[in-house]
Amino acid sequence: AFPLIYLAALTVGYFYSALDGKELLTERDLSVFFIPPRILWIESVKNLEWPLWNPYIYAGHPLLATLQPGVFYPVNIILLLLPFDAAFNLSIIVHFFLAGVFGYLLLKELKAGFTGSLLGALIFMLSGYLFSTHNVMSTLFSAAWAPITLMLLLRAVKKGSAGYAALTGVTLAVMFTGGGIEVVFAAVILLGVAAAFPSAIDPDASSEDY
Repeated sequence: AFPLIYLAALTVGYFYSALDGKELLTERDLSVFFIPPRILWIESVKNLEWPLWNPYIYAGHPLLATLQPGVFYPVNIILLLLPFDAAFNLSIIVHFFLAGVFGYLLLKELKAGFTGSLLGALIFMLSGYLFSTHNVMSTLFSAAWAPITLMLLLRAVKKGSAGYAALTGVTLAVMFTGGGIEVVFAAVILLGVAAAFPSAIDPDASSEDY
């Protein structure tokens, strides 16, 4: 419980000024490619309409069938429950927390100690990579799920568990709906390596373990 509380407190403390939505966590691509489509599909859903089409880009553009707006991404339920500005910021902030939690769980699976796992989680959560991808939020959303997907795959291989294999597929599907397709492709390659050569991911792995 302590790692979850610590990571949550750190996330809230770091992003405290953005939690009320008075200022948007936006720059570069967010204001053009991410915010308008989200507002459009949220309004459509609230009006009980299918968000099939974006008529405001060129001569029209698919909305439901485009990954970046994240219509099917589960975490985006936040956008339907809260005022948009606060929900938009929170949808970004929560992924830094998830990245930390999932990073911690992966490192524990790789037999790291408590301190090492927590430090590793913090390094990933506050990494330059994640902060640099927040302006391409689909990449951030998908990347946050990568550690837990790898952890579940390692458990599936280690235990020969169909249940963990199914959960791996679920988290991979969540990554896909997040919209960061390049992250999904990279994850699939990594999962393939982990499944075929688990010791390449876990140095302590042995044939008896796997």
